[in-house]
Amino acid sequence: MRNIKLKKQVMKANRKDGNKERSDVNAAAAVAARAASEGAGAGGMDSALTREIMDLQGQLKNTVRDYSQVNGDIIKAQKSKRINEITLSELDDIPKEDSNVKMYLGVGKMFMAATRENVYNKLEEEIKENEKKAKDLTQKKEYLERRMKSQQQNIIELTSNAAA
Repeated sequence: MRNIKLKKQVMKANRKDGNKERSDVNAAAAVAARAASEGAGAGGMDSALTREIMDLQGQLKNTVRDYSQVNGDIIKAQKSKRINEITLSELDDIPKEDSNVKMYLGVGKMFMAATRENVYNKLEEEIKENEKKAKDLTQKKEYLERRMKSQQQNIIELTSNAAA
């Protein structure tokens, strides 16, 4: 019964993560595409301005790629944290007085016998590591969002100045 409940909780945790951040990435791509079409349509643009717009578009594309990668890493860290929390809560259901319960830690492709304290400490350590990783990645994500907005604004300013 407990394993079925655990599997359901893990599946639920995996489904919760949606595509919330796709709209920001799509908006950045739309600005770059619009700037490219405006830049291509302006016949009076000099080559230096065109080159600068192309460089900014390349930078924006790299930033969007990094942003997507960071989002994926954040989701991965949050999933891992939730799985470890669920495992820890399931282990709490096992009576501490029961000395016949064998516990194992996953080490690569094998499982190694471990004490109850070792299993708990390992899970708590992994939860803390994933929390810190998610926090650090969230800060990086915020930086990349600011950078994308700045690059979008620069492209828009260059194309509007070129059109004028």
